[in-house]
Amino acid sequence: MRRRIYYIVPLLGLVAFAAGYAHWKTSRSPRVAVKGRAIYPWISQGGDGTRDAEDALRRGRHSLLVYGLLDDDATDYQAVLREDYGVTTTVIAGCVVDDDLLRYANAYNAVMRRDLQQRFGADIFKVAEAKAAARYVARHHAAAPE
Repeated sequence: MRRRIYYIVPLLGLVAFAAGYAHWKTSRSPRVAVKGRAIYPWISQGGDGTRDAEDALRRGRHSLLVYGLLDDDATDYQAVLREDYGVTTTVIAGCVVDDDLLRYANAYNAVMRRDLQQRFGADIFKVAEAKAAARYVARHHAAAPE
């Protein structure tokens, strides 16, 4: 009986490891294959940012796609856009962005920017940037030791 345990325990451990690895391997990748190429799952089948932005606008959703490292300035800018204009921002990637995703995001944002400028004025982004800068300065100036 004791000798069987020497075989069963490592075997169970190996099975548990294999099951965990299989689950991790299938769930960790944010990409899926569509039409023979990899795209991000939230991009529509054709990967057309213009069409997806127009669909979002028809549903009454105003959003911008952002990528890269976001600092406090960007966080304030996103907060101003959300609170003052109802524009949400969706982080779609970190600092590494492939050409397909960049093309998609630029097309999507171009449609959104054009609509937002028509709706709120051509200087919406300059005004939001100025408000965000003032917010940043006020927050960090108040927190600075004297």
